[in-house]
Amino acid sequence: MPTYRQLAQKYNQRLDRLGRLQATLTIVFTWQDERGKHKEQGNGKLAVQWPDRLRLMVTHIAKRGPIFSAGSNHKQYWLFDFRDQPRLYLGRHDRFDKAHRDWLDLPGHPRLLPHLLGIVPLPEEPADNPTQVTWSRGCFQVTSVGTSTRLWVAPDTYLPVRVEVLDEKEQPSTVARLSKPAPVKLVGHPPDGRTKVPTRIVITRPGSEDQLRLTLAPDSLHNEPFKKNWFNLDLLKNKLYKIAPEHTVDLDKLED
Repeated sequence: MPTYRQLAQKYNQRLDRLGRLQATLTIVFTWQDERGKHKEQGNGKLAVQWPDRLRLMVTHIAKRGPIFSAGSNHKQYWLFDFRDQPRLYLGRHDRFDKAHRDWLDLPGHPRLLPHLLGIVPLPEEPADNPTQVTWSRGCFQVTSVGTSTRLWVAPDTYLPVRVEVLDEKEQPSTVARLSKPAPVKLVGHPPDGRTKVPTRIVITRPGSEDQLRLTLAPDSLHNEPFKKNWFNLDLLKNKLYKIAPEHTVDLDKLED
């Protein structure tokens, strides 16, 4: 059984050169409400740079227009939902623990999505507070230091196979099952055989039938630079999507 430090070192080796990630993908979102069960399938584009940049754009397969667009920058996170009346949900990173996350009708919260994709490095362990690695379901299990995420890591590859986001009672609020790892094309570097990410991610919420299934195209994985306007919320809200103030929901200001 490795120590946390040994586990983190081997786990992070595949992420050493992965400062950012881009990919194309297909996505299937199934959910249930008072009108019954629903299923939406689309094509997507993903851009992630830990710790705070995210862009996930999902468009219809058979018709023009987006289904939703999730993102974040150094201050805020957001979700544009176009399934019915176009709406914008947003919040600040520094108020995330107090925000009304349940208003986002989506298993993969924008702030949590990088963790659920298995591309966030394990942080260093404090010298005065050792973290225990346990054995569960044929994998190493560990709770990431300083976060509310618990990981299952394959012992032969040190790749993540399951990620749980824990609530304040340390119970899973969101679960991601990860599989089919593929190498990332690194700009300016030859293939190293170890920089890999999962390409099949199934995200669910315990007690709910909602599911978000992402399948990243292996040939599309690369780390080329981003466009700055992808992370400009004012530009997206006022110029591109033109969301009216009455259809904007600030998750930090909702009444209990």
